[in-house]
Amino acid sequence: MQLDPSEPRAHLTLCAAAASYDYDWKQAGEHYRMAFAGEAVPPEVRLRAALLYHFPRGRFADVVREFHIVLEQDPLNLLFRSVFSWMLASAGQAERAHRRGGEGFRDRRQPVDDALRSRLRLFIARKVQ
Repeated sequence: MQLDPSEPRAHLTLCAAAASYDYDWKQAGEHYRMAFAGEAVPPEVRLRAALLYHFPRGRFADVVREFHIVLEQDPLNLLFRSVFSWMLASAGQAERAHRRGGEGFRDRRQPVDDALRSRLRLFIARKVQ
């Protein structure tokens, strides 16, 4: 397969495959760097990098940094906010996750799946206890 060297989505997919299936963090790192080499990195690439590259390695400061950029790029995306809240809660920052998740629900301007919202709140509530 031949990749467009400037396509960040393709490189991040290869980054995730190297990390998740091969446990080859060196190769994953090379594809990660190529995914972020361009000037415009789409928010979904940053989200996937946080979820599949930084989070499994315990690099929570990098996760938070990427999500701040993601939410600057697409502040009304409830999915991005929900995933960020879940990651914060999983990293032991349940109170912060609860605040961030609440921001997403208050600020929403798009339809929200009530079941998803309920599950996220239940997950965060369990982490807070």
